[in-house]
Amino acid sequence: AAVPTVVCCVEAGPLEAGVVRVAESLRRHGGALAEAPLLAVTPRPGPSLARATRQAFARLAVRHVTLRRRDPLAWNNFMNKPLALDWAVREGVGQVVAWLDSDVLVLREPAALALPGGEDFAAAAPDKNLGSTGPEDGNDPYWREACQALGVDLDSLPRVVTDLEGARVRLYFNSGVFAFRAASGFA
Repeated sequence: AAVPTVVCCVEAGPLEAGVVRVAESLRRHGGALAEAPLLAVTPRPGPSLARATRQAFARLAVRHVTLRRRDPLAWNNFMNKPLALDWAVREGVGQVVAWLDSDVLVLREPAALALPGGEDFAAAAPDKNLGSTGPEDGNDPYWREACQALGVDLDSLPRVVTDLEGARVRLYFNSGVFAFRAASGFA
């Protein structure tokens, strides 16, 4: 298994404290991944990070990068993650990239993030949330429309089993913690 490069987003404000906590918890409880490269990306324009954040990053060996390329979709709240991941892969940060949201705490070694067994992608489906169990599910119209808009056959989506309910839902996972091989094209 390859040691992943862990990527997260940081922007001035509440994300700063969260990313520092992610880094502290990974360094303290990450086991074999405690020394994994950790990259905090500021993917869009905004105020500079606080001096205390920059000092914590230095202490915790967190590499901070501010992207200079302006993306026309950067205004969208949810674009920070794809922008950061796209940059990380294009820059060749490693064979395996793991994503951790700023609200994650690492309490034990996240071994699955190293993609053991030649896997190309690892994530969890913790609960049903917006997932759909099929045509009778109230969330299925959303999935039907989304797939139609993307030109994807709804029935071609694989099923995953959620941890909480044990429900078989159309492919759906928590996007706050996942890992993928950079060569897979996922980013």
